[in-house]
Amino acid sequence: MGSIAFDRTVAESLINALDDAEKRLHNQGQQRSSAATVAMEDFSGGYALLFERGVDDEATDRAKLGSTLAQLARQVRETQTAAKEEQQRLDDLEQWQQRWADWESDARSGHSASHSSYRGLMSSQPSLRTTSTLAMLGIRIHGYGSPMATNGLG
Repeated sequence: MGSIAFDRTVAESLINALDDAEKRLHNQGQQRSSAATVAMEDFSGGYALLFERGVDDEATDRAKLGSTLAQLARQVRETQTAAKEEQQRLDDLEQWQQRWADWESDARSGHSASHSSYRGLMSSQPSLRTTSTLAMLGIRIHGYGSPMATNGLG
């Protein structure tokens, strides 16, 4: 049946790289602030004001970038979890469909379709809908598990 085209190794590598970059940006803050303070000790005038604004802009931008990297890492983790859940749903659906086909075959051939392995067959059908997490992330699964991003990323 279907499978989710999701590379967990690539996702883990991306998460690690994003986390590492965010930590590096965060750790640079104190060093950069100290260096700017030392540089400003004997610095005055218009260029000093420009330098100070530049230091402030860099600190603001670094914090924004770090926050964005952390947010992206969280989103990749959420997508990783959603892909795992969706793959489980697809696997469950495939197993159920096989049990259903076996039941239909037994019923057509005159064998007992009330065999114990078919108990709960009607009430145990997995959802035919994509997991809510994937839907929330804007990812739709078309056909039998071939992913098709609809959030502008694919």
